[in-house]
Amino acid sequence: MESFSKDLINNYLKEKDSIIVFKETIKKVLTNNDGTKSKLFIFVDELDRCRPTYSIELLERIKHLLDIEGLVFILSLDKEQLSHSVKSLYGHEFESKGYLKRFIDIEYSLVKPNLDGFINYNYDWFRFENFFEKRKKYSAFKEDRDYLLDVLKFLASKYVMSLRDVEQLFVRLNLVILSTPENVYIYPILLVFLLFSREYFTEAYSNFIVKTNTPEKLISCLYTLISDEERIKSNECIWIEGMLIGAKRTHYNDYLGDSVNVHKQTLENENSNEYEKNYARRVIAISERPIEFGKMIDLKSLVARIEILNNFELDKEVK
Repeated sequence: MESFSKDLINNYLKEKDSIIVFKETIKKVLTNNDGTKSKLFIFVDELDRCRPTYSIELLERIKHLLDIEGLVFILSLDKEQLSHSVKSLYGHEFESKGYLKRFIDIEYSLVKPNLDGFINYNYDWFRFENFFEKRKKYSAFKEDRDYLLDVLKFLASKYVMSLRDVEQLFVRLNLVILSTPENVYIYPILLVFLLFSREYFTEAYSNFIVKTNTPEKLISCLYTLISDEERIKSNECIWIEGMLIGAKRTHYNDYLGDSVNVHKQTLENENSNEYEKNYARRVIAISERPIEFGKMIDLKSLVARIEILNNFELDKEVK
């Protein structure tokens, strides 16, 4: 025990000496020949995405350097998320925001991003227009571009996706598009929602793509994104739900569950209002409508292209 204590003390003293030497070196670097001080700005990005232990250790080390004149740390982070990291280490009752104030002198919050504009930017960046322009010679594909953008913007808004999340969704979408021949329908509404669900409703997505499972679980996830009052007036929800049911009709006709019956009951219910009936009527119509050249949705083929993503390491592990 005595030996262990000595080792701890020795390690502490070595680390303390290292910090002193490092601070003196930084002070010399920031001192000009005429004795004036320069400034050194150190940017620390995405600290909230690191392991909680790593994030806190780094903040504690930064604190030792805060008294160096001219040395400025700029932390780019999601404060709420970092607060959760602190609580995961010190307990849920711990005053995490007060703890973080020990390290942060001035806070500046960026304005809320324009998601629609960022989606349009990524659409151009990935050159999707080249893909859709070539397909306009097929009458069944002419509206694909608008469907894709409308559903992307709907999901990004309702789920309050970050810019990073939107960009990663585009990366996945791009890989699927690159694997799709020019004359093959991509089911843009269904494709976008399945890619989204694969990331954020993983269990329901995995359940949905199994042939013998019904679509209710994934439809329930869709309903969590928006209030019932908004949903029955939302074209995007109508399209998505209709496509989810329609995807189970082709080769999966025995596995619709109650997904259609609930809408038939709405139409038969005297207490249903016109918005509810219109929603039910359109969902049923979309689920029964052929998508291309008289064919129904080929879910098996679409899922195969989506699952190609398993071969790519799209997310780098953070420290």
